[in-house]
Amino acid sequence: MAASRSQLGTLAVAVVVLAAVIWWQRGADPATVVPAGKKASLDGQQGPSSRTGVVARSIPTVAIGRLKREASEPSDTGRDPFRFGAVRPVASGPGATSPQPVMPPVVKPIEPAVPAGPPPPPPIPLKFIAVISKAAGPKIAMLTDGHGVYYGVEGAVIEGQYRIVSIRADSIEMTYLDGRGRKTIPLSGS
Repeated sequence: MAASRSQLGTLAVAVVVLAAVIWWQRGADPATVVPAGKKASLDGQQGPSSRTGVVARSIPTVAIGRLKREASEPSDTGRDPFRFGAVRPVASGPGATSPQPVMPPVVKPIEPAVPAGPPPPPPIPLKFIAVISKAAGPKIAMLTDGHGVYYGVEGAVIEGQYRIVSIRADSIEMTYLDGRGRKTIPLSGS
């Protein structure tokens, strides 16, 4: 029911916007609108279209003679569109030669720094959810990855990839089997 109300609301807004656009386009300047089939007089006097209340504006004349003047020959201004701020000196006189443009020094782009050594291992995705301790035995950690629950003591291997280094009452310390990526995981999770 709520979805159909929101759809009806969206439809109502679309109809209102469409009506506003149509009203705005129809409400254009009436002096420029000439109905189809009617001719507007060019001298600005009211013609046959005056019966409908629409007045056509006169069309301005174009001075074609002014459009036919000769274009001037392009000249060398010394501007180089391919160099920022670089201006070539303009040679003056018929036998003068222009000096060679001064080239800016070539700057090598700075290469990004390459990290030294191998990338760090991905984070250990396990969460520490409980400690099971017996009075005479070792502490057992209960871990989860969201799919299963794993148990282990200090030095145990979990999922064939992670080793439990130490178990405390409020956290556990783990590494990868090769000793990389040491992480302390609090009791509430990672």
